[in-house]
Amino acid sequence: MNQLLERQGSPFQFLRPRIFPQGSMALGTTSKPVEGPHDLDFVLQIDAPLQWQRYPLAGLGALYQFLGENETYRKMISLKNRVVRLTYADEFYMDILPAYTDFASGGTCILVPDRARVSLCSSNPEGYILWFNYVLVDHHSLVQHCGPRIGHVFHNRPVTRRVPAFGQLRT
Repeated sequence: MNQLLERQGSPFQFLRPRIFPQGSMALGTTSKPVEGPHDLDFVLQIDAPLQWQRYPLAGLGALYQFLGENETYRKMISLKNRVVRLTYADEFYMDILPAYTDFASGGTCILVPDRARVSLCSSNPEGYILWFNYVLVDHHSLVQHCGPRIGHVFHNRPVTRRVPAFGQLRT
């Protein structure tokens, strides 16, 4: 997909497109539901031109139009509130969330389109994964340090931590 978005004639060609997994795909916890297709979530991060940021749905529209003109994806495509969905023969679908690099917030922060609000919303899926992995490693360290007896304390109740404030987590 990244090669397609970087090729000549793509509206994303000069915008440094980068696709990365988010949610359960990024955490390695995806599972196929008993009924229905498998859901795979990806972010398409671009360094959007200023005029696209003035029109919150420009990136979403450009991705939908570009993939809709492609012979392979034309019959697989649908437009959702925040994503362009590619459905692969009812086996799984790939949701692609076009996002703009949030230079003002920095770090791994992005801006994502929302058709219902007709606006850009702040998000940080990579920051969430970093935070999640930090908590997971910290919990494992505690169990390893204190031994298996401490593990039962956490078995029936979740270990909770405050999610860092938006923009607080940087890489």
